[in-house]
Amino acid sequence: MPRDDRPVSVRLAERLRRAIQDGTYPPGSRLPTIAELIDSWGVSHGTVRRAIAQLAADGLVDTRYRAGTIVRSAQPVRRLDVERYRDVAHGRLPTAEAHVTTTVTGRVVGADDELAELLAVEAGAPVLRRVLVRYAGDRAEEIAHSYMPTELVGALAAAEADRPWPGGPLARLVSLGRPVTRIEEAVGARMPTPEEKQLLRLGEGIPVVAVRRRMLCGDRVGEVARDIVRPADRFTLDYSIDLWLK
Repeated sequence: MPRDDRPVSVRLAERLRRAIQDGTYPPGSRLPTIAELIDSWGVSHGTVRRAIAQLAADGLVDTRYRAGTIVRSAQPVRRLDVERYRDVAHGRLPTAEAHVTTTVTGRVVGADDELAELLAVEAGAPVLRRVLVRYAGDRAEEIAHSYMPTELVGALAAAEADRPWPGGPLARLVSLGRPVTRIEEAVGARMPTPEEKQLLRLGEGIPVVAVRRRMLCGDRVGEVARDIVRPADRFTLDYSIDLWLK
C-alpha cells in the first residue's frame, strides 16, 4: 500500500466522510464523541477537532453544545421560478401556504449612496425600508431587505409597511397604478453574516444564495431588494429564456 503522508486530521475526516456517505452514520445520528475518536485513533484532541471542523465546513455535520456532532439531514428543496412574477403581474396572487408565515418590519430611512444609485434617487432621499422574514413552521427560510421610494409608493404603502403584502411589492406597485415593466435579478452566493446564520439556523460551512432585485415601472425604479437571502441547501432558482427566431 502506498504511504499516506497526509495529516492525520485529513485522514480521519475522510474516514468519517465515507462512513457518513455509506450510511454507517445516517442523517440525524451522532458521530463518535471526541473522547472515543481520540481513543480509537490514538490522536490528540486538536487533531479530532480539526477533522470535525472540516466535516462541518463541508456541510456534512452540525456541532451542537452538549449534543455532540450530528450528521445533517437532507434539506427539502424549494424551487422558485420566474412564473411567480408573471402570475402576480396578471392579478393571480399566490395562495397562502400552510404553515408559512411572514414577519415584516418597516420604516422610512434615508437612501445611502449605493441604494440611491440602485433606486435612481438622490442620496439621502426618503425610502420605505421593509425587512421580511419568511418562516416555514418555526424555521426561517428567507430574509429580504426591500426598499421603495416613498414619493413613488405614497402614504398608503408606508401606512401598511409592517404588514405582509399578498403578491409582494410587485402587486403593491400594480395596485398603486405603477405596473412593473421589467425585473432585474443578480444572483450570487456568499457565506452568511452572523445574524443570517443565527436566524436561518445554518450549520458551519453552509452558504446562502443572495439575490439582488430591481423592479422597474417604466423609466422609474419601483423597488430594490438588497438582498433576498436564502439557504443554499434549501432552494434552487429556476430561470427560463424564451427565444424568438425569425
